[in-house]
Amino acid sequence: MTAPERTHDGASTATWATLLAGWTEFARSAVALPDDAEGSRWKDSIAPAIALHATSMALPELIKLDPEERPLAMDRAEMLIREQSAALNTTWRGEPMPGSLTDLIADARLAWERSLHEGLEWSAASERFVTKHPSVLAESLLDAGFVGEVCLLNPNTTAFKGSIVATARERDGGPVDDEIAGIITAYLKRCEGLAGEPVVAMPIRQVYREMDFVKGGPVRDVRTPVVGVLPAGQPLLIPVVSGGAAGSLPPPSRQPAEMAPLPVVDAEPEPD
Repeated sequence: MTAPERTHDGASTATWATLLAGWTEFARSAVALPDDAEGSRWKDSIAPAIALHATSMALPELIKLDPEERPLAMDRAEMLIREQSAALNTTWRGEPMPGSLTDLIADARLAWERSLHEGLEWSAASERFVTKHPSVLAESLLDAGFVGEVCLLNPNTTAFKGSIVATARERDGGPVDDEIAGIITAYLKRCEGLAGEPVVAMPIRQVYREMDFVKGGPVRDVRTPVVGVLPAGQPLLIPVVSGGAAGSLPPPSRQPAEMAPLPVVDAEPEPD
């Protein structure tokens, strides 16, 4: 069976129900269960397994929905994951749950977390980038009624080409609307250096500055997804606003000291 086609044209009339239904049909043939699935435990596990697999596949499609539908879709997906995970735990009570089923639960939970942290990223397009103090940005976002999350490069820090300098997501995940994106873009244009156009990322990423004190300081900046195992190092992006409130912003300071450029790399993928 062919998987449902993925499009992100913003004009889809899909709903969470239709997304889930499409992937449920796909999951019926895609969920891998052992050949000895005749036992009562396995028979009772088939429906929850299909539902969890379909949810994992449907969650990345939420960008197809009208943004106003996303909070309800996220709530329904979270409830479905909780209910089907509980059903499997009940079925396998007193027995070790097979790894194929624990993997389905973990995959569904991870897909939900990634969807919650889908958003926009702005990256440095110039060799160096330094932000201004974000108090004015925070005020503008709150005045616009924004209740999601915006993170910005710490104004006391220099970023280098390719490093992420700002991220933004709605409260229930998803890219922010054009008004909020425009406020952030306008702010970044007033900073020192150039930022590229925002791009959609799922999940958005943090940047960690790795230190090697034997070598005498920082050695590289690592772009790392905010979901999963976080590396050692100093996070460079700070919350400007989150949940309708301003973050704990640092006091204004003088221009950061000049430093040699650092390589900007992606974190190593987590092992399966």
